[in-house]
Amino acid sequence: MTARDIQAAGPFPCPSCKLLLTTSEYYPLITLLATLSFAALVFIGLGFRGVSLVHALILAFVPVLFLSANFVKFLILPKIEPYSTMLNLRD
Repeated sequence: MTARDIQAAGPFPCPSCKLLLTTSEYYPLITLLATLSFAALVFIGLGFRGVSLVHALILAFVPVLFLSANFVKFLILPKIEPYSTMLNLRD
């Protein structure tokens, strides 16, 4: 399986056996926070501070979300787990 086959959120089929797989529960959140942190560092490096930094991050949210969902998986490899639709009522 290659990183190209992996979807950051939701189940996806294994290319060879068609078993439904998913990334770990916190992977989408971790990748989003990592890319937002990187964007914040870039904006700080460009001289944005305070309210202007917050405005820049709000405007950059959609592109950052796109990058997080599509390209970060090549840098931060996710843990792949079998997808289960059964409820776990013990936890």
